[in-house]
Amino acid sequence: MRIEKNEKKYASKCQALARDLREHFQALDMDALNASLRDDLVYAALDDTKQTVLAFLCLRRTNAKAAEITHFAAGGDKWTAGAAAALLDRAAADAKTKGARLLSLKAVDPGTGYAPFRAAWDFCARQGFVPVASIDPFPGWEPGRACAVMVKIL
Repeated sequence: MRIEKNEKKYASKCQALARDLREHFQALDMDALNASLRDDLVYAALDDTKQTVLAFLCLRRTNAKAAEITHFAAGGDKWTAGAAAALLDRAAADAKTKGARLLSLKAVDPGTGYAPFRAAWDFCARQGFVPVASIDPFPGWEPGRACAVMVKIL
């Protein structure tokens, strides 16, 4: 596995991975993902042949001391196989090198009872993210799909 940074050429493979994760990405999410793939810094974890995107994340600087993960996805067993953790570690290290001291992300709050997001929530917690707010309704999200804001000190 290798991690590549700011490789827009993998955008279509990132979109395909997101489409395969229908329980996580809905139609509205795909519009936002396309904007992130276009506008944000994109990290992709690739298999050794560079043919398959195993996981990806989009990173946006929100100010001089903070960065936000706008999208983060890994296919199948990749959450536990190390691709997602390696990707997150690389993006966090790069953000810290550029002066960021806080990394944030938004996820569906597990209190909504939507099971597919529980694994992602648990993964983020294991990586050092802590919840700081739950917002419902969150602008641009469906009512009843509470947004949990999680942060990690770098």
